Amino acid sequence: MLRTRTSDGVPIEVDITDHDGRILWMCGSNDFKVSRVANALLSQNMDFLDIGANYGTIGFSAACRMKPGDTVHLFEPQPRLSGQLRKAIEASGLDAVIKLHEVALYDRDVKIPFSVPLQHSGKGSLVNSAPANESLTVEARSTASYVEPLIGDRPFGVKIDVEGAEAVILPDLIALKDQMRFCIFEGSSNQVALYEMFNSRGFLVFGLCRTVLKVNLSFISSQEELHSFHDFLAIRLSTRPTQKRMTLDNLVKCVRSPS
Repeated sequence: MLRTRTSDGVPIEVDITDHDGRILWMCGSNDFKVSRVANALLSQNMDFLDIGANYGTIGFSAACRMKPGDTVHLFEPQPRLSGQLRKAIEASGLDAVIKLHEVALYDRDVKIPFSVPLQHSGKGSLVNSAPANESLTVEARSTASYVEPLIGDRPFGVKIDVEGAEAVILPDLIALKDQMRFCIFEGSSNQVALYEMFNSRGFLVFGLCRTVLKVNLSFISSQEELHSFHDFLAIRLSTRPTQKRMTLDNLVKCVRSPS
């Protein structure tokens, strides 16, 4: 184990034999693109759910910008990772802002097998298995009954990366009194189902474009456009964008001035 810091200065121990730990050690974040989108869209009096937190870099980055009274909830069921997250939260002094949940979210309360490919903790999954893997049994909690008491009536944003279990978890989050303002998700295994689910609930879906210095987004108007992207943003906007591609700054302006 090596001690390093995230790009926001949070100290954390990482295993550099693990793909995700190595990326964090080298770069300070597991995905700057996703962090920038989440941080830009979070506003005061809004909570943030980092589901499938892994080393927590997305959630830590959001927490460093949170206002008093706002909360980041990290969900990570892998015992080794949740132990490292617990130590990092204590060392960072962010324990008033971050709440760690050492459980997986699911559609019911259950002890369930969790498959982790060797040296790739970020590919751990409740629903997918891989050769040469480590098998754990983790505690999963019903999304609806577990999350609702955490957030009450507060609006919230979500980052979710749970390797195929998104379609099991997200319906209950979307149904929470329409409080979800945005969701950043990976669509490698079920992008069509997720796209249709968000569309049917009034969200607009954007693909996150891969750029070096800034984040651009592309509005997705059909299933055929999904294959061009790995990461997606679903967001509630009152009007469809007038341009196919837009900068993150322009998207934020649309959110702040919906009319």
